[in-house]
Amino acid sequence: MINRRTHLRIETLDRRVMLAGDVQIEIVEDQLQILGDSLDNRFAIEQVSRRVADGIRVTPDESTSINGSKPGLPVIITGSYQNAFARLGGGNDEFKWNAARHRTSTVQIETGEGDDSVILENLRSSDQLQFSNISGEDDLSLSECRFDRGIQAIADGGALDVTMQNIHALDAFIKIDDIKGELLRSSVGISDSNFEGSVRIDSESG
Repeated sequence: MINRRTHLRIETLDRRVMLAGDVQIEIVEDQLQILGDSLDNRFAIEQVSRRVADGIRVTPDESTSINGSKPGLPVIITGSYQNAFARLGGGNDEFKWNAARHRTSTVQIETGEGDDSVILENLRSSDQLQFSNISGEDDLSLSECRFDRGIQAIADGGALDVTMQNIHALDAFIKIDDIKGELLRSSVGISDSNFEGSVRIDSESG
């Protein structure tokens, strides 16, 4: 009788699980609120129709979910809003908003750590755009927008590339304060735009 031993080899498969970023978006008391998490978020917002009450359509890419839904699934959020507030959180985020000339009041956008891209198109504001970043190299692109009380963009500790095309605003104040001393590059480009007051650009390296 012959005894044969069979040796089984167990292989461990390297499974890479890609975590999807999630963005919480809702309309609360006349304010559009956009809150990102610490992961990379890529999404676009556009008006559903000319009727403000029809709300907005949010289209994420396959790496991002909206309000906990399936990643990549578009979501429609109904309701009217006047003010808009976005805190994108950490990660390398891409946020595009085509407002279809919907008139808003104050628009506030805060980016977090990471390299972020923010694109605003066809936005009409009776107040001011307030943009700020704390780290990373951010891009802010404005096209076909109007801000009756001006534009304020402040980079506290990171780089900021600003592009404005066909913009009408009271004035613009752009401050780039590289307090971390990283000597990151920043730039400002303005074309075919009208400012009733001044355009002021301040830069400082720590």
